[in-house]
This record gives sequence, structure tokens and C-alpha cells, in this order.
Amino acid sequence: SQTDCYVNLSLPTASPETVRTRTIKNCKDPVWNETFNFRIQSQVKNILEMKVYDENAVIEDNLLFTVLFDVAKIQLGETVRLFFQLDPKVISVLIAFFSLSFSPVPPEKLVTNGVLVSREISCLEVLVDHRQMKKEPSEKDFVFSVKGSYEESQTLSLGSSQVPVEPLHFHYIKYSPSDLQLALAEQQPHSCSCPSGKEKTDCHASLTIPLDSLPFKEKVTVAKDETIDLLVKSNDWSKNLDVRLEFDLCMEEKNFLQKRRKFVASALKKALNLKRDLQDHEV
Repeated sequence: SQTDCYVNLSLPTASPETVRTRTIKNCKDPVWNETFNFRIQSQVKNILEMKVYDENAVIEDNLLFTVLFDVAKIQLGETVRLFFQLDPKVISVLIAFFSLSFSPVPPEKLVTNGVLVSREISCLEVLVDHRQMKKEPSEKDFVFSVKGSYEESQTLSLGSSQVPVEPLHFHYIKYSPSDLQLALAEQQPHSCSCPSGKEKTDCHASLTIPLDSLPFKEKVTVAKDETIDLLVKSNDWSKNLDVRLEFDLCMEEKNFLQKRRKFVASALKKALNLKRDLQDHEV
């Protein structure tokens, strides 16, 4: 049979997440015709990585090719079609369209040396209030997660509606497109509904909130006959961050290594019964 190909796309300077196309089954010349958008910063070098995989149902997916593309090769306002030569036995060529356009969103404030990047951080505050149930309350664990955040996921235990709950905090890249997801921490699927009123069955995620739609304040149905008041807001992370971006060690680290060489040199001289002292370059 032919390959079942899909493509993974990764641009770390724009987003910590990897996106992928759908899988084209049993086809030597797949056509995906899908569009992906990345918000990039011109101050840093943006390298797009595209990996072509052959999907397998039983074993690990087989990586066929890896293609790297420097986004700086595209001019602002330009759309180009590029051909990447691959393996004729599998896929002869990968054709991709690239378009670079101006973003009306204010540019992100970056601290960079051209290789390492420090980005703006936001603090997400999640507050659950007034758990309401039609039957006797039982303690349940809710899992809140923000993909790409420092905390990734946190569990909140809710018991009696009279017990106050401390808010959860997530720290994430300010301009990174991400979502807050809420789910019941249980093994079996359950029915749940979102504020839009659309019912979902056999799912674990009760709610997904895009972080670019904040603030969020609504009554959310998380299980049968059970609702919570959910308040989500985001603030700029005001605490100062000490960041040093260099290609060399800091002076404190250099001084520490110099002192350590003296101790190591003395120990080696004694252990090896050497008659002379070791020089710095010999340790």
C-alpha cells in the first residue's frame, strides 16, 4: 500500500506548540491544502521546521523527511511557492506556499541576543466560585490546563459550596495563541456542556476558553445537575525578571571555575604523586 502521510510544522520562535495537517491515507501524492498562521518577530531568526510522517496504526509513526525554511527569505507583502525535493520513492517533492503580511497587533517587547529570546509573560488567574448542585455535594477534582504555560496543568478539589477556593495561576507567553481547558479528573467519559449551550457527550473536556477572549465570567455546567461560576482574567506579569543573554559564562561562573581548578589541581597532584603543580590549562 501507499503511505499515509501528514506534516508537522514547528516554529519555536513564534509558538511552543507543534501543529499538523490531516493524514492523507494510501496516497503517493497527497494534497493537504491547509493553511497555518504564525505570528513572528523580525528581531529574531525564524526557522520553520516541516516534518513529513507516514502514519502507522500499530507502531510509531515513521519520519520520512525534515525540511527547514528560513522565513527571512520572504519579503513583506510577498507570496511565494517553493519546491522542496524529497525522495521520489515516497514523495518526490513537497510544495508549500508562504506569505508574509503585516500584523496590526503591536509588536512584542523582546530581549534577545539574536539566538536566545526572552518574551513577555502574562499571569492567568482562574477563580471558581459558588458551586451549585441539585443533590448532596461530593468532592470532585477539576483539572485546569494551559498548554505551553509554566504550570501546564493544575488540579482543583471542590467540596462544599461554602468552602472558599483559592484562585489558580498560570504563567504563559503573552502573545502565544493558547486555551484554558477545564475537565473533570475522572477516568470514565461524561456528558458536559459549554456556555454556548451546545451539548457534548462522551468527553473529558467540559470547557475550552481561548486566552484572547478574556476576561471570562459565566456559569458553567461541568456535570449533570452541577454548575460552577467561573471567572478568568489575565494580567501582565509585573515582577522583574533577571535575564542575561550572552554567548559566554557570566563573571561569577568564571570565578567559581577558576577556584575549582585550584582545588582539583591540588587533589590530582596528591593522588597522582606529581612533583610539580598542574597548570590551569591542564585541569
